[in-house]
Amino acid sequence: KMTKFEEVKRPKKAYIDPFSKRDVDFTGVAKKFTEGAQTLKEWKEYAFLLEDKLKLQQQALPVAPECVAEWIEILKTKGLKPLKNPETYGETGFTEEKLQNIVFWISEHQEDYMRAWLDGYTVEKPQLFYLRDELT
Repeated sequence: KMTKFEEVKRPKKAYIDPFSKRDVDFTGVAKKFTEGAQTLKEWKEYAFLLEDKLKLQQQALPVAPECVAEWIEILKTKGLKPLKNPETYGETGFTEEKLQNIVFWISEHQEDYMRAWLDGYTVEKPQLFYLRDELT
C-alpha cells in the first residue's frame, strides 16, 4: 500500500538564481523570478509534507508495557540486539515472572516490539483500579 508520502519527491533545485546588475532584459528577470517563486513553492510543500509525516510517525508509536520498556532500555544500554531471549538473560535482576511476561508480550506483539525498538514507544499506563464482578 502506498502512502501519500512515498509520492513526495525532494525538489530538484536547491537554490534560486540571484538577480544581477547585468539582468537588463526584463524577460530574463521575469523568468528568474517565476522560477524562483516555483522553487520556493516546491520547498514549502516539501517541508509541510515532511512535517505531516513526522507528526504521523509520532502519533503512531506503539504502546509497550512498562516491563518491556525497561527490557528495551537495558538491552540498548548494554549494546545488545533486540531479539535476545529474556529467559536466557539473568543479569537484568528481573524476576522469573517478569521475564515470562516480557517473553509472552513480545511473542504476542512482535511487530509492535520491533517498531518500539526502532522508532520508540509510549509506556502503557498501569491500571490503577479493578472492576469487581458482583456475581463471583
